Amino acid sequence: MKTLYLLRHAKSCWASADLKDSERPLNSRGELDASVMASRLREEGPVQAIISSTAVRAISTARLIAEGTEFPTESIVLNSGMYLAGPKKLLEVVQNLDSDLSTVMLVCHNPTITEFANCMSGASIDNVQIGVTGDNEIDTASGNLTIDSAGGTTTIDDALTVSGAATLSSTLDVTGATGIDGDFDIATDKFTVAASTGNTTVAGTLGVTGITTLTGA
Repeated sequence: MKTLYLLRHAKSCWASADLKDSERPLNSRGELDASVMASRLREEGPVQAIISSTAVRAISTARLIAEGTEFPTESIVLNSGMYLAGPKKLLEVVQNLDSDLSTVMLVCHNPTITEFANCMSGASIDNVQIGVTGDNEIDTASGNLTIDSAGGTTTIDDALTVSGAATLSSTLDVTGATGIDGDFDIATDKFTVAASTGNTTVAGTLGVTGITTLTGA
């Protein structure tokens, strides 16, 4: 059986506006994530070939994977056509592989990886996502995002932007300013704030501790 790994480059840095897109490096989170992924891939067995886009962020990801899986970094193959490529290019790369290779990794970019995975598998993946299984946590290098695998407790120490409807089935603790652009409802009708007027409806007892100012009837 042959195995093909499709790996999107790790998180890149946008700090410098002077760099070309192909020159952007990995940020600290990306470097950590790539190293973690390498340790997990090592458990799956050796990779016989790694082919990478020539973008700096892809090359850096490929090298971290190689180092973590004991694959010789000098054997990484760089393919300029995989940068800004479509799924047809990836198919061409795969078709030109040595038939003796049984485990190969392609390191490049989205949306190409997702489109190629869909074409090859007949699946309908919206976007290749980060996934962690087992008794592990997702923990970024900066600690801005942590997800506890045991209880699912998620901590976000930064701005959280949600586009579209959001449903919470448990407790949400927020420290700091919170902005909501749209109607705000709790339990559908128990506590509502209309975005257009600011009218607030409370169905139940309102307990207030401290100074309270009411304006209006």
